[in-house]
Amino acid sequence: MTEPAYQVGGDAFDHAVAGHTLHLGVFDAKGHDTTAGITADVAVAVCRNAR
Repeated sequence: MTEPAYQVGGDAFDHAVAGHTLHLGVFDAKGHDTTAGITADVAVAVCRNAR
């Protein structure tokens, strides 16, 4: 079950399956404000680009 987020936070995760390999990333940018959210989004984008 998922619930809506009522605050912007710095927590994010990403996953992808490539063949028999699972790529999993868990990101926790310090804070619960817009800056933390943007930092986590950039970290996910960098991880996806490196993959």
